[in-house]
Amino acid sequence: MAAEIEYEGHGQALDGLVTVVAGQDGRLRRIALDPRLHRLGYDEMADAILRAVNAALEDAALGTRDELFTVAFTEALNRLGRPVG
Repeated sequence: MAAEIEYEGHGQALDGLVTVVAGQDGRLRRIALDPRLHRLGYDEMADAILRAVNAALEDAALGTRDELFTVAFTEALNRLGRPVG
């Protein structure tokens, strides 16, 4: 049986002024806000945070799917007697 995979997705907005890390479970791990954000209006700041969160969640979902495919493919080859590596 394969080891459990923990993948984190990363997202950002406004050229890195907002960065977010999300886990494969859909929970946010980290949000970093650059102090220069205080110059923006609340609506623009909220939109940037939302974009970064959604990008991190999408990245986590895609990375998890890709990793699971790789594990399943490797295990299938091993069962066929064609080990990878």
